[in-house]
Amino acid sequence: MNARSDTTGRPFYGWKLVGALWWLDLLNMGLPLYCSSVINSYMLQRIPMERSTFGLGYTLVNFFVGVPSALIALVILRRGVRATLVLGAGLICLGSLWMALVAAAPWHYLVGFGVIIGSGIGGLSTIADTAVELRRNGQLETRQILVIDRGMGHLR
Repeated sequence: MNARSDTTGRPFYGWKLVGALWWLDLLNMGLPLYCSSVINSYMLQRIPMERSTFGLGYTLVNFFVGVPSALIALVILRRGVRATLVLGAGLICLGSLWMALVAAAPWHYLVGFGVIIGSGIGGLSTIADTAVELRRNGQLETRQILVIDRGMGHLR
C-alpha cells in the first residue's frame, strides 16, 4: 500500500476512509442477513406462517437489494453518497422497528424484512461509489478492497 501525500505534505487519508467504509458496509450488509436467520426462526414460532412464505422474505430481500438500483443512482446524483448512505441505514432501522413493533402477520414480515430492510441494504451499496471517488485520486486498490467486503457481506 502506498501512503502518498498531497501538496500540503499531509499523508493520504483514503486508506483510513476505506477501512471505516469497509466495516460500515460489512456491518450493514452482514447483520441484516446473518442475524435475521437467527431472529426470524424465533419469529416463525410466534407468527404462524408457511415455510414458503418464510423463504419468500429472503427472496424479497435479494430482489430489493438489486431492483431499486436506478432509484438509488438517482438519489446519489441528486443528493450525494452521504445522503444515500443515511437513507439506506434509516431504512434498515425502520424495517427493524417494523419487525419489532408491528409484525404480527406473515405479510408484515414480508413488508418489513423483504421490502424495507432489502431496500435499505440496496441503498447501502453506494459505498462502492466512494471507491470510484478514491480511484480518481490515484488509489487503484480501494475498489478491490471494497469488492472483497461486498463478497464477505453476501456470503451465505
